[in-house]
Amino acid sequence: MDHPLTTRRAFTLIELLVVIAIVAILAALLFPVFAAARERTRIAACSANLRQLGLASRMYAQDNDELLYQSVTLFNPHRPLVSAFQPYTKNQRIFYCPSAMGGPSPTIAQNAANVAAGNISYVYFNYTADVNPRRPQWLPASHPVNDGDNPNRWLMSDWFERDEGPSAHRVGNKTLNYLCLDGHVKLVLQNPRTVWQQGER
Repeated sequence: MDHPLTTRRAFTLIELLVVIAIVAILAALLFPVFAAARERTRIAACSANLRQLGLASRMYAQDNDELLYQSVTLFNPHRPLVSAFQPYTKNQRIFYCPSAMGGPSPTIAQNAANVAAGNISYVYFNYTADVNPRRPQWLPASHPVNDGDNPNRWLMSDWFERDEGPSAHRVGNKTLNYLCLDGHVKLVLQNPRTVWQQGER
């Protein structure tokens, strides 16, 4: 018995365009999700960096009459700080936030030029030139490390722009990590400059 000839219907142009549109919509929906997940991984790595720097600062204080390292600057260059913490750190990578490579400033990413200059990704708040009148609320200018300190006072943080500009991590609203005086790390999801100025009680 002869089999009838079977015909295969080809996709029409409209059907192909519909499929392409669906794929494009799915990609537009999923790519931000993947980007956010990748940034959250960077946030976790950055937090680990700051914890190690917190341990380094405490070990430095133990070897220096319980005094924290005091820098002459709030931000870069920080070559003396890197040198002070070097005996207590395993590598220089912890001085650089993983998100700094995509940051607006070329002076915060890990590269040979910044390593040589002592530029790092983090802000160090125990600096001598500070004239902020609110500073005693979150970190005295120079003092021994003791149990009476507010554990939520800032010691280091991710970089962030002034006047609530861009922050280190582009997840949420103005997201950044900051290292507290007692060594724990917190995540600020919004308004980091306000928290920095007023401290956290």
